[in-house]
Amino acid sequence: MTVTTSNARHVLFRLTDPARLPDALLGTLRDEVVLAGWMRASGILHDVRIRALGGTSVRGVAGSVQVVALEGSIGLSQGDVTCGLRAVLARETDTGLETIAGEIVEARVGALEVLVTAFDDVTATRQAGVAGVWLLDPSTQRAPHAGACGLPRPRCTPPAAAAPSARARRGHARALPRPRLRLLRLRRLPRLPRPGKRAETRGAEALADVQRSGRDARASGSAEGRRRRADLSRRR
Repeated sequence: MTVTTSNARHVLFRLTDPARLPDALLGTLRDEVVLAGWMRASGILHDVRIRALGGTSVRGVAGSVQVVALEGSIGLSQGDVTCGLRAVLARETDTGLETIAGEIVEARVGALEVLVTAFDDVTATRQAGVAGVWLLDPSTQRAPHAGACGLPRPRCTPPAAAAPSARARRGHARALPRPRLRLLRLRRLPRLPRPGKRAETRGAEALADVQRSGRDARASGSAEGRRRRADLSRRR
């Protein structure tokens, strides 16, 4: 069966000590209301209990291991969210590098980075398939309401308002009333002479006064001399 989805979201989070798998992972999936999707993760785990493919016995791996790859499907099983934990683990031993693969049953988290792709328009259930491997059984129906599975409602963020176009801004500018401009009449002030020019004018006026006084003095002196010469001529 092939199912195509057009409505998907991505959830990125980190788990740290003392979180434990799978409880901490499933708790985050319930908080984010992920009912169907796929999970990928990598990091460090401690004291891992892992089950091999098709086996029933669980093997314990003491100490720390590196999570080379960890992924699995996300779906509903018996009304609750479940997630597969198929892992490839690696660690250094006395004989060299050891690689372990299987389904994680339980582990203590050291540091784990998780990326979840949620399919919000698909309903999927997880069922045990061939050799005990749990597989998805998707459906094209819309996902059920969050309250139907006892899960909290997803947090919806209202879309941001679109910015007005340039044409809308121009139309808004035309609709605004234009301010009225008042013309002010300015009186023309008399032109004042510059300080240097004023000093030159005063000096020229003073020089003209002196010259005028000298001409008056010469004129009066010449008139007095002519009067005296006339008197002397009459006496003779």
